Amino acid sequence: ANNQNFLNLFKGMFITGDTANGFGNGFAYVNMVSSISRLTMYYHSPHIFNKKFNFPISTSCSIVNSYLHNYNSVVVGDSLQSTFKRDSINYLQSMSGTRTKVTIPNLKNLGNVLINKAELEITALADPTNSADTIFATPANIIVVRGDSAGNNAFTPDQTSTFLSFGGSRITETNSAGQKVYRYRVSIADEVQNLIDNATTDYGLYVIILGSPQIADRVIIGGANRNDDYKM
Repeated sequence: ANNQNFLNLFKGMFITGDTANGFGNGFAYVNMVSSISRLTMYYHSPHIFNKKFNFPISTSCSIVNSYLHNYNSVVVGDSLQSTFKRDSINYLQSMSGTRTKVTIPNLKNLGNVLINKAELEITALADPTNSADTIFATPANIIVVRGDSAGNNAFTPDQTSTFLSFGGSRITETNSAGQKVYRYRVSIADEVQNLIDNATTDYGLYVIILGSPQIADRVIIGGANRNDDYKM
């Protein structure tokens, strides 16, 4: 017996929540590489009882998260199917959920300029003191990444800048109507400068939840096609 023979026989485990019996909205965070996480095999023989063998779970093991979202018959699904290029409402959800694409046209028309400060201001639509979302939390942090030629997320230079505060933390503010709202401000100054200088190809920017692979958060945010305090 050896490790390879064991792997050839045992292909792994699929651990999932019980979506039946009234547990459809259940969610749990687990630390698979904890020192107390393990697979325990209990066994016996005709003459030996109550035996067990522990299979440790470590960073040498392959551990993959798998997510499946169903947006059928909900407003998020309608938005994903929309042909509008400018939405008034956008949706962010972690764990391979939804992200929001942002394009800034005509930047190159600014000419030879030096960008000192540029921020993307994002406001959650739900009142944080009376939120209708009783299942998922509003994210504590969001980030803005740039797209690449394959549509994947890529870091912006603002995220690694030593001169700028990247931002993205959730803050509570009072808008002009006297309502308390969650707001995020994310620096995109270096990225905008690169776009103006043709130092990078413009595949658009994407707003996503920080830590998306590991946290279950979501939020509805104001889009560009608005004329109120929630406008991006």
